[in-house]
Amino acid sequence: MIRRQRPVLARQADVWALAATSGAVVAGAGCTRRARAGTLAWSAACWVMLRWHLGMVDRPGREPCLVAGDALTLARLWGSPLVFSVRREQLVGVVALAAVSDVLDGPLARRHGATRLGRDVDSAADLTVLVSAFARPDLLPRARVALAARVLAPAALTTVHYFRDADRPAWAQRHASRHAATPTLLGVAVAARGAQRAGGALVVVGSVLALSALRRSTRESSVAVARSYVAKPGSPSTGGLARTPT
Repeated sequence: MIRRQRPVLARQADVWALAATSGAVVAGAGCTRRARAGTLAWSAACWVMLRWHLGMVDRPGREPCLVAGDALTLARLWGSPLVFSVRREQLVGVVALAAVSDVLDGPLARRHGATRLGRDVDSAADLTVLVSAFARPDLLPRARVALAARVLAPAALTTVHYFRDADRPAWAQRHASRHAATPTLLGVAVAARGAQRAGGALVVVGSVLALSALRRSTRESSVAVARSYVAKPGSPSTGGLARTPT
């Protein structure tokens, strides 16, 4: 439906997806056959995701289109499997590009008009890059616990909210740790250069910042939810409490 309503946006998304897939294939040309097949499968999944979520490309007061910030975010998402599959000498460049894109996509999005797609995909792109780094056995052997905590904390937060509150966490909570992704990515790049101790230290710093941001945001959200409840006797569904509209 969205593709029929916004044909220009649909064509733009397909062109960008084709360019991203081509870039990922070229960058992974020196990888194993299995890795190249995995990169193609991931690119196809990202392409389908982009086509399904064109409705999230909304810029209030502006024509709906993908902007430069979205390009950097989507490129990071598309190329995340390369962190796992490229040769060690190529890894530094791949992770450095991911870190640069993470720094620049936010300012570019604010300058040209941020979209919901870019905001939501940003954290997913960071997460997939870090998962790919964690999957490499030759990288960050002394900081794997910190990297695992950085990877698993957002997923754990979402799971807790779904089971405890029957709702997804607020946008601020889901993205609370996005600013801590840059030092973590820089740590991965430094470790790829051979400085495992310095890279591990940066990863630990980024992980601590991310977990602190998640904890602070979760605490603020819990306080806000508690304030939204008022006593209402005889309400069996909430144990005597009822939530007021906010």
